[in-house]
Amino acid sequence: MKKHWLIALPLLLSFSASFGVVPDKPRFVYGQITKEDLELKSSDFPGDPGAAYEFDRGKSGFIVNKQESGFDVTFERKTRIKIFNKAGYDYSEIEIPLYTDGNSIEQIYKLEACTYNWENGKITRTPLDLKNVYEEKINANWIDKKFAMPNVKDGSIIEFSYTIISPYKFNLHDWYFQHRIPTVYSEYSVAMIPFYEYVFTLQSPANPDVQESYEDRSISRRFGTVEYHNMIHRFVMKDVPAFDDEEYITSDEDHLRKIDFQLAAIHFSDGHSTAIISTWPDLIKELLKDHDFGKYIKSSKSYLKKNFNENEIKGKSDNEKLAYAVDYVKKNFSWDGRYGKFASKSLKEFTREQTGNIGNLNLFLTALLQQMGMDAEPVILSTRSNGQIHSEYPMLQGFNYVATLVKVGDKQVLADASEPYCPFDLLPDRCLSNKGLVVKEDAQDWVNLRTYMPSATIDNIRIDFTSDLDSIKAKIKRKATLYDAFRLRKTYKKAPDNLTEPFKEHGMTMLGDVSTENMDNAAERVGMQVEVQSPDEIIKDRIYVAPFLNLPVSENPFKQNSRTYPVDITYAKTRTFVATITIPDGYTLQSLPDEYTVDNKRIHIEYKGLHSGNQVVITGTYALKSPVYAASDYGNLQFYFTEIIKKFNQKLVFVKSDGLTKS
Repeated sequence: MKKHWLIALPLLLSFSASFGVVPDKPRFVYGQITKEDLELKSSDFPGDPGAAYEFDRGKSGFIVNKQESGFDVTFERKTRIKIFNKAGYDYSEIEIPLYTDGNSIEQIYKLEACTYNWENGKITRTPLDLKNVYEEKINANWIDKKFAMPNVKDGSIIEFSYTIISPYKFNLHDWYFQHRIPTVYSEYSVAMIPFYEYVFTLQSPANPDVQESYEDRSISRRFGTVEYHNMIHRFVMKDVPAFDDEEYITSDEDHLRKIDFQLAAIHFSDGHSTAIISTWPDLIKELLKDHDFGKYIKSSKSYLKKNFNENEIKGKSDNEKLAYAVDYVKKNFSWDGRYGKFASKSLKEFTREQTGNIGNLNLFLTALLQQMGMDAEPVILSTRSNGQIHSEYPMLQGFNYVATLVKVGDKQVLADASEPYCPFDLLPDRCLSNKGLVVKEDAQDWVNLRTYMPSATIDNIRIDFTSDLDSIKAKIKRKATLYDAFRLRKTYKKAPDNLTEPFKEHGMTMLGDVSTENMDNAAERVGMQVEVQSPDEIIKDRIYVAPFLNLPVSENPFKQNSRTYPVDITYAKTRTFVATITIPDGYTLQSLPDEYTVDNKRIHIEYKGLHSGNQVVITGTYALKSPVYAASDYGNLQFYFTEIIKKFNQKLVFVKSDGLTKS
């Protein structure tokens, strides 16, 4: 079971507790490669990986910045990776992220890297040419230093080492003990000083092999009139397994063994202190005072008071007002593709350029709803790929997105103005994480981001046989609601031809063009219609036909023998197939398939058939009722999907009638 430790590190001189037993130092020493290292095989590790970390060591601390009369944060890393085969070559492509606020940037020093091979009976060494190191801008705040290790081949060992010096005290380096390949030894230590107080979360399914804290009495340091010793906090994990790529999880970030830090307070040499973050209410107050958050909302309201025509909403209900507000922002502004809980542009820039990040759009939407007289507040959240929020301690850095919470009648509705093809009262599915924090003065409220309202896709299929009976022609009408509709719209708008790919993948030939309905109307369910031709199967005067044309799931998505993590399918969903088959002349249905029904708190499955005259109607529905299932439900889900696959893909058999011949 995953555990989270939330521990304040005051790091005052009186804090000298130590626990844990320091293990023997590992045999791996940076820069010292042995034949034994190079002969290490992938079969020595579970899962036969393409690469493995032999060791990964990180160390953070503080140095005096004489120009600023303060401190900079330092981070050192020394890493060795064994490359077994081509499946592990990606790990020889190294990326080092550097933070920038636009004015200054973290600096990298002492970068070195080397590849080792066993060639002609000896160890060869190929160092990295630093001319091959380049930069890539990721977004406004992150720049990656990148390089490819030289002379990598099956059996290589790569090592790299670097130091980062950062002026950003809030950006004390986090550490990952676990990766998608095994790690033999991972160690992270932090040398703290009494001027900065941090909290950290240690995410792990098991205790570290070593977790110790002690005062380093060997070196005495001085800053101003304060004499002090470093407080060392050290964490070690050994034989860390590769992170399993299990289906249906929110994000790797929610499950990897790692440690995260956030600055909590600054203690000055004259004795006074400043709390950075102490409670959720304090964090909310800071957000509401922030120029790019709370003050941005106020500025937007002032702008809207002059520029928004309130006659447009006279006589509208609250639900109609919400729909109008979301549509107003979508029509007048566009999303630049960047997330963010803060506005990235000033209101003047945003309204002039008519584009901005998520913060610009949804904080402006909040202001518009408030200007309309509605009860609306911003909600900060973490997207699915960014990992879930843990509310045990207020850590602002975990949030990367802002949406709007608005009261409509007796309901609370979450809204977002970034996606043109998403309904006005639906968050984009990237936001469906665990919970969000409502940013409201004198309150601390959390809102559930999960949705239990099922998104549905319905396929109505009409099947007729060709005159020579060697194939079928089918008309397929597909209807989709909510998130299923949203995904269809995005697919269609990006590349209309992609709508036909699922049918082609099942061996169908398209007859004519695709017709669609409501592709531009996000408030309605979306529709599409295709005509296809597909071969049937004739064996000894028997015709075999899959009534749902192999469109249902055919491979069980739950493949593991057991499950460690919750099963997160993003949102509740329903899938329905209705096939109407006209029996060809001279043939009769051998038998209707057995009916099958399951209905419990986890899942609903219904499969049935009806035979009347020359037509057969087969209906199949399955519904996953929850967006998230406990790991203990995994076996049941696996079993039910086995049944769905078996039932929904079974074939009907039409038998040639006595005395009749094939026309």
